[in-house]
Amino acid sequence: MPAIATFCNIEVDENDSVPQSLAVAEAVARREKPPILAYGLDWDRAEFHDTLEIEFYMMRQGGYVVFDGKRYGEGLFSHSKTALTLLWPDEDHHKWSDLMLHSLCEERITVVQGAKDTGKTHMISKYALMDYWLDPENTLSLCTSTGIRELELRIWGDIKDLFQQARSRYPHLAGNVNHAAHGIFTDSLDEKGNVRDWRRGLICIPCLGGEGEWIGLERFVGLKQTRRRLWGDECQFVHSVYVNVLDAFDKGDFKGGFLGNPIGGNGKALDKLAEPKAGWSSLGEITKTTTWRNKYGGITINLVGTDSPNFDPDRPKYYNYLPDQDDVDRVASRNGKDSPQFWTLIMGVRKIGADLYRVLTIEMCEREGAFNTVTWAGGETTKIYAIDAGFGGDPCEVVDIEFGEDHNGVMVIKFSPTRTIPIRISADVSAEDQIALYVKSECTRLGVPDENIFFDAGMRATLPISMSRIISAQVNAVNFGGPATDRPVNEDTFTIDPKTKEKRLMKCSEQYSKFVTELWYSVRELVEAGQARELPKPAAEEFALRDWRWVPGPLGQRYELETKPEYKARNQESPNKADVIAIAVEGARRLGFQIRNPKKYQNPEQKDDQWLERELLKYRAFVKKSELSYR
Repeated sequence: MPAIATFCNIEVDENDSVPQSLAVAEAVARREKPPILAYGLDWDRAEFHDTLEIEFYMMRQGGYVVFDGKRYGEGLFSHSKTALTLLWPDEDHHKWSDLMLHSLCEERITVVQGAKDTGKTHMISKYALMDYWLDPENTLSLCTSTGIRELELRIWGDIKDLFQQARSRYPHLAGNVNHAAHGIFTDSLDEKGNVRDWRRGLICIPCLGGEGEWIGLERFVGLKQTRRRLWGDECQFVHSVYVNVLDAFDKGDFKGGFLGNPIGGNGKALDKLAEPKAGWSSLGEITKTTTWRNKYGGITINLVGTDSPNFDPDRPKYYNYLPDQDDVDRVASRNGKDSPQFWTLIMGVRKIGADLYRVLTIEMCEREGAFNTVTWAGGETTKIYAIDAGFGGDPCEVVDIEFGEDHNGVMVIKFSPTRTIPIRISADVSAEDQIALYVKSECTRLGVPDENIFFDAGMRATLPISMSRIISAQVNAVNFGGPATDRPVNEDTFTIDPKTKEKRLMKCSEQYSKFVTELWYSVRELVEAGQARELPKPAAEEFALRDWRWVPGPLGQRYELETKPEYKARNQESPNKADVIAIAVEGARRLGFQIRNPKKYQNPEQKDDQWLERELLKYRAFVKKSELSYR
């Protein structure tokens, strides 16, 4: 081992101080300064200037070295913890910091979610710097947050402060701070302050622009480096497409760490990265700090605020920066212990049932088989093509579906993956004509008749003209505006008529405040009835991101979707994939598809009622598209 000095021809026992003394005596005779003694080895000062270099060397070797058949060292976690103490001697170590450090040392991907003020960002900042100093010539670390302001206040602010502290103790540590680029770079800066090579260093990157628009990391995907690191802060506010960067970065010598306060069911990056291998429903209620294997092959750590080191009876000290009883009492008194604020900020867990105000959830889709592959019974199926129009701003999404009887005798809808129509800025062919030409070609290929094409015209009255001129007048426009219709919600939801006092099917206008809510909830009704198959997961995730609220209705409370501007403000994009699925389901309903839960419909009491037959006859007449009118 050339980096370690010889043992002065003396067999050294790490538990025996006498041979070490002899080694020092002989070393003094040979050199001006004796070697550094550590871990049963003497370390040549020509190679190792201080104990920090020894710890870094042991970390590079994975925590142990073998010499003459004997293993020396205390493991990666122990050497990393010692290095952190040498770099920042005033910093605390406690059960939470040790838990995070152990995972960061041993795992390729670590996700840490939990209460506020649990030290997540600070721990990642320390580890990211230490990891960079292990090999500054071959390391590229990307640190992300939502925006520039959040970077300055959190991870980049932490990194700058920690860098200065460590450099004051160890001036030889690599790195040049570039405030304008929000990074620390191995190469020195030129006379203008520019970085010579951006591929060696630690760069902090905002994922959102000044207007809240999604920027992402796509511009960094092509960068090549031996050691790649991705550290994500505030991931509960970052779009789920953030996780796609792992496909490009997670290769070779890679580590990733992702942090945030869990917001149950919001479908953002943290919710995806932290998810257990067996799904969120496999966890149950979390009340203590917990770890589990996640779907990305790493470890998720859930730091629960009421399990803070400050609540340990045998704690060595009080940590004034970690959650304590005052924090618990303050948030509980202001918001209540059942509030989202308490579960996110104090408990720091993904509360079961916290996603009840979402239109749809991934767990619901999985439970009801919405992602399952369909097996048809062999009879005829009806094909439909749907378009959510976009003209160069929002994407123009399309989907084709077919419905019929599956091998279990259940009427189901099978979805294809959604696709995007490429819209070119062209003076020769309008966006409307491009859409119509694309749809005509697709429907000819798929065998979809003109009368089974349904589209959202959006705000442009010119699209129906292009569709009618290029395809035919039989195509169908779906207008998202206006009130809900008077058709039944499904064939299983009943109410007592306020006038006749008879039991009847509930109308959509009694269940939903607007037609757009009816459209979206028809997809939920379809899933809950177990009649959806091969539902595209990206579309399901958009359904899971949209909130609803209660508003007054003729029979009490009824559902109302949050507005699209509200959705876009929270999620930085429009739910186009979900919209086109809703259009397709609406088309199926207009063509006679009935949403019914087989288990409920087999209830003999419901099946034999004459009033139900009357309502079904009315419904069959109602679904004829010529009778539908949307204001």
